[in-house]
Amino acid sequence: MTNKQDETDIALLRARIDEIDAEIAHLLVRRTEIAQKVAFSKIQDAKLANIELGFGWRPKREVEIIREILRREPTLGRRLSYMVWRAMITRNLANQAPMEVVCVESSNAASRMGFGAAVVPQIATDCDSAIKIASEKENMILSLPFPDDNQDWWQKLLLPQYQALKINMALPHIEDVQPEALCLAKITPLETGNDYSLIAAPNDKNLAGKVVSKSSSHNLWLLKGFHETLADNANGIYFLGAYSIA
Repeated sequence: MTNKQDETDIALLRARIDEIDAEIAHLLVRRTEIAQKVAFSKIQDAKLANIELGFGWRPKREVEIIREILRREPTLGRRLSYMVWRAMITRNLANQAPMEVVCVESSNAASRMGFGAAVVPQIATDCDSAIKIASEKENMILSLPFPDDNQDWWQKLLLPQYQALKINMALPHIEDVQPEALCLAKITPLETGNDYSLIAAPNDKNLAGKVVSKSSSHNLWLLKGFHETLADNANGIYFLGAYSIA
């Protein structure tokens, strides 16, 4: 049993925890308010330029935010940083404009962890169906399981009607291990540092990387670094996108 002094100490510690929780809640509100001001400024700039505001998802910016958090507070832990900040980022994005995620059952858990409670993924029956759904919308994120010998959905991206979909993010993107899922959208991948590129090349081509999946005509290569310049569609070499690790 604890004595009265122990009980007093515990009560004081719990009171301090409550104070810190209130401080965190206050800071979250301030962060959201500032993010909303940024969004409003973007909308106003687009109106002045008489252009349509594009898709608000910025994978590079999201990775950079988490990298900065880990740099400032390395003892916080990668997974906690990932879960907390990705939830905040996605909530702000969802408040700014409609945002949809489509996935399959095998990538649902990674998608929910990666996008938080602000976005409930639509679950397609299979990868081909998910790709078709995403190809028909502009502001949609497609989340599919990491490709391997049993996950050959990447072959669809070689078809002209699906080539606008590019890999832009991994889920999770915090550890130097194979991700559970990859996220695609109709946006151009950007180099962020600590990048990994996915290149589909004819079977007779050898690239400086690792083959992660095979088809009758192409191999899917995983290459360290950002290698968009390797794309040569006329000769059957396709840059399917890239993801980075925070």
